[in-house]
Amino acid sequence: MSEDGRLMEQRQQQRQQNQMPQRAILPRLLPSSKKPASKPAVLKSPVRIRRGIIAGRVRKAATAAAAATTTTTTTTAVKRDRQSLPEVPGFMPLFPQVMPSRRSTTWKPPQPSTAQLIEALNSHRINTLTELVRIERIAAACTSPSEAQAFQSPMTAAWIHYVTSHQLTTELRNLTPNYPLTADVMREAYSRVRSDPAANRSWNLAWLCLMKVKDDGLIAVYATLEAMKPEMWGGKSPSPEDISQLAACFEAEWSAAVDRMLRHWSTPPTWC
Repeated sequence: MSEDGRLMEQRQQQRQQNQMPQRAILPRLLPSSKKPASKPAVLKSPVRIRRGIIAGRVRKAATAAAAATTTTTTTTAVKRDRQSLPEVPGFMPLFPQVMPSRRSTTWKPPQPSTAQLIEALNSHRINTLTELVRIERIAAACTSPSEAQAFQSPMTAAWIHYVTSHQLTTELRNLTPNYPLTADVMREAYSRVRSDPAANRSWNLAWLCLMKVKDDGLIAVYATLEAMKPEMWGGKSPSPEDISQLAACFEAEWSAAVDRMLRHWSTPPTWC
């Protein structure tokens, strides 16, 4: 055998020797290509599914019942603590507990006595049309002759004070914000009532003055006089048409205010 052939054979032997340990190691280093066997799927029966749904509903109901019981227990404990608070002399609770009545759904304030109403009239603590009319109706509904007699003098004096203190004029001006009523109207009405012998038919001076304003046509007269004043036109000289138009505005608003106040009496407050 030639030297070249020997060299080739030696090289092949060396290659075989070098490759032998790699073949032994490769199976250990390379991961296995086999997949793990999967577990067979287990199908739940309809009975098991229904049992799970029912069990979930039962758990929810139990949780809600426990929460409601806790709330009721807390509320009862708070009420018990409030009832067990010691009474302190001179202590007034900020929000007093008012137990509603099961029989009555509406609460009516206690009515003042006759003596209290008369005292309020004499002291002029009540000096508005609405309140005076309310007391006047109470006095008219008295079944006792002595109580009705006790109301006469204080009621008459209260109506006189209502007019002479200019409260009647003030309330009329509040009802005429666009064209305020002039005080000359009520002064003229008061003067005419005082000089009228027929004014004795009523104890109510305010009603007599309002009726005098309406019956004697004082609104139309004073509406024209008010519209003719120079201060109404800022120094300009108005035409007769302008004066007539402004007077009509005064008359409409003043008449509406007087009619509104007269509607407080469904029947005339007269002696007979």
